[in-house]
Amino acid sequence: MTDGGMRFRILGGLEWTVDGASLRIGRRRERLLLGLLLLDVGRVVPANRLISLLWDEGQSPSSARGSLQVHVSRLRGRFTAEDAEHYGFALVKSGDGYLIEGDPSAVDLHRFRSLLLRAERADNLDERLKLLDAALADWGGPVLAGTAPEGLVRRLGAGFEDSYISAVTQRAETRLLLGRRELVLEDLARATAEHPHHERLAMLRMIALYRADHRGEALEVYNETRTRLAEDLGLDPGADLRHVQNMILRADPLLLDDAVVPRTERARGDVSGRAGWFLGAVPNPRAGGAGERVPGDRPGSPQLRSGGGTGARGGAESPAGSWRERGPHTGGGGAS
Repeated sequence: MTDGGMRFRILGGLEWTVDGASLRIGRRRERLLLGLLLLDVGRVVPANRLISLLWDEGQSPSSARGSLQVHVSRLRGRFTAEDAEHYGFALVKSGDGYLIEGDPSAVDLHRFRSLLLRAERADNLDERLKLLDAALADWGGPVLAGTAPEGLVRRLGAGFEDSYISAVTQRAETRLLLGRRELVLEDLARATAEHPHHERLAMLRMIALYRADHRGEALEVYNETRTRLAEDLGLDPGADLRHVQNMILRADPLLLDDAVVPRTERARGDVSGRAGWFLGAVPNPRAGGAGERVPGDRPGSPQLRSGGGTGARGGAESPAGSWRERGPHTGGGGAS
């Protein structure tokens, strides 16, 4: 994104820039009000919802509606008629609520989500990686961190954090498919430290380490993940994480095939990254036909399916069918 025009950052903080120059935003509640409206840019946010969020840390005062109108009036004064005409942004009242009119792509969160959706729909690996890199470049941290109270940051950002994890995972998958192992290892070391209970990230890191000839470290990742799951959540590793460990122990040659990586459709609210795991063949995104298979798609062998995420491409069936049709670990001989 260029520095020109009117731009907003709400990931990892709050920033408003015009032609590259940062604008000072006044009082704390005015800053929070701006952030809340930018979360739903282009859509009306009811006054009652704004009040409940602006006074989230305690009971809203009887004068809250009047206070909201004062904050809106001050903030609206920053969006001049000339700015609205030149930059396309305005703060307006609509019914019993307010909205910021403008281009969502000027807000980092909405740009991130748009890029992630495009990446999930991209069949070309290089294009997918380019889009994921651009999306993650926009991710500066939790929504409205340092602007909203911590509890509100967690509530507002829960779903967006899931999208961030999905983007990190998809980029790691795509880099694995392209054979860019060193970058994958850096990404996944950081990601598994931030999300130690996420089994999908652990699986990817184990596979990347194994392909980099670090078999011992790959097994250490399994043991660390198993320990954290048990101590923090009272859970055992899922069947697929155990299966990848088993593949490493028996030096399954499939793990060295750049054309295969794990993929999942994760259930909403599942913190382990476990739900919906399946193993299947992957269509070759560089090939002409959807029915073509990548190397390693052998009848009767367990396949780690490619692609990524919980979005538009997350539930697509492979040519060989899902685990529900042929079992998650057909052939290959290893226990799971």
